[in-house]
Amino acid sequence: MTEDENPENAKPVLKAEPKVEPKVEPKVEPKVEPKVEPKVEPNVEPAKQTPVKAPTKVSSGKLAVVLVRNTTRASGAIRDTLTMLKLGRKFTCNVVQDNPGMKGMLNKVKDFVAYGEVDAETIKLLEDKRAKKDPEGKSRGWYSLHPPLGGFERKGIKRSFSQGGALGYRGAKMIDLIKKMV
Repeated sequence: MTEDENPENAKPVLKAEPKVEPKVEPKVEPKVEPKVEPKVEPNVEPAKQTPVKAPTKVSSGKLAVVLVRNTTRASGAIRDTLTMLKLGRKFTCNVVQDNPGMKGMLNKVKDFVAYGEVDAETIKLLEDKRAKKDPEGKSRGWYSLHPPLGGFERKGIKRSFSQGGALGYRGAKMIDLIKKMV
C-alpha cells in the first residue's frame, strides 16, 4: 500500500456545506396619509366666550388721581412717586395720561390714592372751579379739592375700592368722586 492509499495518512477532505442565505423580509413602509387642514375663511375667527363688560362712557385716555391718605408713614419711594405725580397735599388732584408708565406709578401708590378714567366734561369742570392760575394765567397742572360731600365709601380710606373702601382703581366711578369733591 502506498502512502496515498493509507487511510491513516490521508488528508481529511472538508466537504463544503451548502450556503444557507438568511431570509430577508421585504421592508414594508407604513402608509402616511397626508394631513388635511380644515379650511378657514380669512376674516372669520372661531367664536370665543368672553365675559361681557359693562360699557363705559369714558374714553378720553386720561386718568384723574386724587391723594386720599396722608403720607406721614410712607416710604421715600412712595413720596417720590407722589411728587412726580404732583400730589403734595391731601385731596389734591392731577390729570395724567393713560399709559403703561403712569399705570406703573399708580400701582406703586395705590394704597394712598384713588384714580380712574375721566371724560373731557369732568376735566373742564375741574379747570373752571378748582384750577389755580399763575400770574401769567396758566394752570399749575394740579387741582386742590375739598373733602367729599357726604364722605367716602362705607369702609373708609384704609381699604381698596374693590373691598368697599376709597383707595385704588375706581374706573369710571372716579367722575362721581370728583363731582362730590369740587
